[in-house]
Amino acid sequence: MNIPQEIIDQIVSYLPDQVSYVRAALVNKAWNYAATSMLYRHIGMEFMPRNSNYEDMEHRGMYNVCLALAKNPYTSSVVQSLLLYFHQPQTNTTQQQEWEPSLAQVRSLLKEVIDRNGLPRVRKLSLLYPDVQIAHILLKGLLPQIHSLQVVSPVFKYLYFESEEPTVISNLQELDFQFTQDISRRGGGFLFSSEQLALNQEWKMMEDKMHDRVNGFLSRCPSLQVLKITGTKELHTLLQSAHFPSLKTLEIGQVFSHQVDFAVICLNSFLERHPTITRLAVNRLPDGSSHPFILPKESALNIREFISCIEEVPSDYLGFIRQFQQLETFRLEHHMIVGSISHREILELLPELQHHKQGIKNLTLPMPTHISGWTLTDAKRALARSSLTQFGIVFARSVPAVEKFGISQIGRFDMEASEWAQALSFHNSLRHFAIKTSFLPTISVHEPASYRQGLINDIARSFSAVPKLETVVFFESLNQQAVKVTIQRLDHDVVEGIEELISVEDVNEEFFDEFFDSGW
Repeated sequence: MNIPQEIIDQIVSYLPDQVSYVRAALVNKAWNYAATSMLYRHIGMEFMPRNSNYEDMEHRGMYNVCLALAKNPYTSSVVQSLLLYFHQPQTNTTQQQEWEPSLAQVRSLLKEVIDRNGLPRVRKLSLLYPDVQIAHILLKGLLPQIHSLQVVSPVFKYLYFESEEPTVISNLQELDFQFTQDISRRGGGFLFSSEQLALNQEWKMMEDKMHDRVNGFLSRCPSLQVLKITGTKELHTLLQSAHFPSLKTLEIGQVFSHQVDFAVICLNSFLERHPTITRLAVNRLPDGSSHPFILPKESALNIREFISCIEEVPSDYLGFIRQFQQLETFRLEHHMIVGSISHREILELLPELQHHKQGIKNLTLPMPTHISGWTLTDAKRALARSSLTQFGIVFARSVPAVEKFGISQIGRFDMEASEWAQALSFHNSLRHFAIKTSFLPTISVHEPASYRQGLINDIARSFSAVPKLETVVFFESLNQQAVKVTIQRLDHDVVEGIEELISVEDVNEEFFDEFFDSGW
């Protein structure tokens, strides 16, 4: 085994999973060194006791990983990303008391790791519903070196976004803040009782302090390129004076606020200060505001991706998207599992996308009604088929440059592969197509492999009617997985399909968007 260490490192990097890394670590010291580097490169820890006694906590994931990091300086030196997820009760005092000894152990170990060895290579930190003291230990110790920070919490007001040196300029490039509902705000008596009013006043003071801390932190992040905020009631307070010279992506999730006008005015002003933004994602905006969401001229020219999640098309939505001038990606998703955006609304929407200079290349749309959600009657099937053909014609005419197209198909009635292929056959640029439905029937385990291959070939033959289509991706509901079929056009008009099972995450990344709640 006199192989140079760098060659062993290279070999181990090709191993497929965590189990393989564990096995490789048992070969010898050199392999252990290489496998440990891979095994601890990306760490995810979960705090969730197995039973009500809470006595086995020390034998479970978070404690053991923290112990390994504390004992071995090399292990802590190879960690590049860290994710902590806490299933911690927020209101049950008895449970909190029972959890406290285990939490105290984890806090002590993490503080030892930071103080003794540090985590010098960590660049990405995710804190999901964190224990406040643990969050403080990690944020205080790691913020100067972090490039990507995600915090999901109902108690932002208790978190301190300060390093050892509060004046140090942060290297942060990506920031994701998700303000979840703070269920601990309950209590205090009747709505207008003196006790409740005092509680509300105290709460307001704490929120004001939180805004000051977050704003102070944002002011020290000049390198920020990606900003994601969702759930806050005070968007206009958080963004009113922030400035990031290199910002490329702005994602605003659901904003729980009655002050929609303030939010829209704030976003108008924010975009005007940040003409560098090329990706804009918004949820439920500009709907419901008396102030029009007007894009600054530079933003209308520079934004290449626009992402939106809506439950129904607002009256001013078409006017809003007309402002964009050079979109390359347009993604529209629908939150609801049942029902969809009307067929008429989709047909009105598509022509609004045809004026972009280079043409939209990547497009995602929800499934129009009339095509999905019908019962299996001859009359409604005929209506669905006619609507799909009409959709295909408008789709080809309005967005002829689209190469990658994803569409949600959620409903009781699904069109067949041949019907979708016929509708898309009018389009001369489409190369990749993904849809949330299954084109395969339920196949018995007793059927030979050749039977499934025959079905895959039939799908490929159907979609070969789309002139440039290379791949079609669909969902196989029985196995809860995605199927990718590559269309092979052979000599003498022979068409075959090459099947590949792919992960849902890969489909989301290619066709849909992490900003969408519904995903694949």
